[in-house]
Amino acid sequence: MTTDGTNTPAAQAFPGDLAACHALIQVQREQLDKAERRISQMEHQLQQLLRRLYGRSSEKIDPKQMALFAEMLGQLQADSPSPAPQPTPVEPPPQRQGHGRRRLGRDLPRERRIHDLPEAEKPCPCCHQVREVIGQEVSEQIDFEPAKVKVIEHVRLKYACKACEAKAAEGGPQITVAEKPLSPIEKGLAAPGLLAYIIVSRFCDHLPYHRLERILERHDIRIARSTQCDWAAQSALALKPLYDLMLQEVRASRVIHTE
Repeated sequence: MTTDGTNTPAAQAFPGDLAACHALIQVQREQLDKAERRISQMEHQLQQLLRRLYGRSSEKIDPKQMALFAEMLGQLQADSPSPAPQPTPVEPPPQRQGHGRRRLGRDLPRERRIHDLPEAEKPCPCCHQVREVIGQEVSEQIDFEPAKVKVIEHVRLKYACKACEAKAAEGGPQITVAEKPLSPIEKGLAAPGLLAYIIVSRFCDHLPYHRLERILERHDIRIARSTQCDWAAQSALALKPLYDLMLQEVRASRVIHTE
């Protein structure tokens, strides 16, 4: 009510009875609670929709949920500025791999074979003068030499003093024998080259021991697969200090890449 005694429109909206006012407040409170539950439900559905939009591509979007937020998404798209068009990156043309033969590495050992004309073809057929070499044509082939098996004889020379032979009755002269080179397997039959061949063939080329046994038989040596297995185990013990050093170097790095 104003100062002049008239009622405003806002005052006319409320009933004059106290009980009626309480009933109106109760109705408005129920409507407010219902609206809050509706807003909470829509927020939950919006979070699920955003999770589906920006989550894994394997998840599917329910068309009914899209209909619930069609108006809201349209409003967001209208308010957000349209992104500027990005220039299309120009991809460089793919490099074509050349056909034909590739040049062989210069680090490979080479054997030069010169092919000359027979002596009967060297004279000129016109004037019968001996022709001179004016150039050459060079072509290359790749050849493979099979593995060779050889026996290494370690001959250790012995030295003694002839002047001390008279002391043989007193114990004999002092005899000195040259030292034998170190071997990966002490008193073993396999030299380092054979051990390396067996280890690489087994663990890099994945050849089982029974196949290596047949391969070595073609070279007229017979080494049982059990012996090869023992050699590999003893070689692993000999290489363990090197393995420990490599492991120490790897662990000292800040970044370790593994596959």
